[in-house]
Amino acid sequence: MAHSDEPRFFAAVISYPENLDQARRTLADFAASDWGSEPAFFLQPPDWPKDKPSASANYRRALATAAADGCDFALILEDDVRVVRHLRHNLSTIPIVARRQSDYLSLFIPDLIFDPWEREEPHLGYRVARPRYEGPDARWEKYRLWGSQAYLLSRRLLLALLERWDSLDGGQDARVITVCNELKLPMYYTHPCLVEHVPAVTAFGTPIAYAPDFDSEFRLTLGAGFQPPETTPGWLTPNEAKCLFAHAVGRDVLELVADGGRATVCLAQAARSVTTRNRGDPALARRWVRRYGVEDRVAFARPDEGMEEAVLGGPFDFIFIDAEHDAVSLTRDIERSLVVLSSGGLLAFHDYPDPGWPEVRPTVDEFARKLNWKRIAQVDYCAVFRTA
Repeated sequence: MAHSDEPRFFAAVISYPENLDQARRTLADFAASDWGSEPAFFLQPPDWPKDKPSASANYRRALATAAADGCDFALILEDDVRVVRHLRHNLSTIPIVARRQSDYLSLFIPDLIFDPWEREEPHLGYRVARPRYEGPDARWEKYRLWGSQAYLLSRRLLLALLERWDSLDGGQDARVITVCNELKLPMYYTHPCLVEHVPAVTAFGTPIAYAPDFDSEFRLTLGAGFQPPETTPGWLTPNEAKCLFAHAVGRDVLELVADGGRATVCLAQAARSVTTRNRGDPALARRWVRRYGVEDRVAFARPDEGMEEAVLGGPFDFIFIDAEHDAVSLTRDIERSLVVLSSGGLLAFHDYPDPGWPEVRPTVDEFARKLNWKRIAQVDYCAVFRTA
C-alpha cells in the first residue's frame, strides 16, 4: 500500500441523558475493541428538548471538535451500537481509507433497506450504494439510505458539513446524506457492517433494525483481484476500468491519454509494464500510481515530452488510446500505435460508441474494416480490438 502510514483518526460517541445507560454499554464495547484510546463523548445538555434539532445540534458539536482536531477521518458513533473487535485494523486496512479516497464511509446499513448496492468489493472490505435519497421528512423507506449509527467522515466532508449544517433540516442522517448528494460524493459502506444496532426503539420512535451481516470477530484480510480506481481522476467507469484490467494481464502496455491517472492505475495492476504518454503534466498520475503501489511497473514520459515528439518505444502487445477525439488526431494516434504494436496485439479505445464524441467510432471502424480487426470486448464506452 502506497500510504504506509495509518490515517489519523478521531473517535466520538454522541448521546442524550435518557439513553445514558445504553451509551455506557456502547462505550464499554468500544473499549474492548482494538481502537487503543477512548472516544470523545458528547452528551446532549439536559435542558435541551428531546427532539431532532437538539440531536443534530449535539452532533454538530462532535463534527466541530473533530475538525478542530485536524484528523484525517472522524469516526462518529451513536449511543446504541456494538462494534467489531478489530475495528481499527479493519478501517485502516480498507484501501479507500488507507489511500484517503473515501469521504463518506458508513459502518452500518439497516436490513430494512432494499437492494442498496451499486456494486460490492468484498475482497477490499467495502461496497458502493446506489445514489438514492427521498428527502429529510421521509422515514425508513426501503429505498432510502441510512447509516448514521457509525460514520467515518473525511476532513474534507467534516468542513463541508459544518459550513452547511445549520441551514439544513432533519436529523443527522438526512443532513449528512443531503450534503453528500449535493457534492456528488460516492456513498461507501463497509463490507460487512462493522457495527451492529442494539435492538431497542429509540426516543425518536424509529423501528428496530439490525445489520444484515455483522460479525463481531470479523478481521479484514485483503483479497486478490482488481482494485477500482474510485476517486482517481479520469473518465473510465468502474466497469470500463475492470475491462482494461482484465485485458492487460501479463502484457506490456502503452497508453496514450489526455491526463488523469485512472487508466494508468487500472492497467498497472495487471500489466507486466505500462508506458504512459500523457498530453498533460503527468504529476497527478504519478501520485496516484504511488498510492496504488504500482510505480515499479509504470514508465512516464517527461513532462516536457509531448506524444508527437516522443519515441514510443515498444514493442507493446496492448495499447490504450484515450487522448484527442477528433478524426485527425485519433488517426494519427492509431497509425503511430500500429508501428509499435506486436502482431496480433490488442488496441483499446475509450468513448468508442459515445454519441458525445461522434468522430471516434467511424474512425476506429474504418481501421477495423481495412485491417481486419476483431472487436473482442465492449464494456460501456470502452472497446477492445484484436488486430490481425
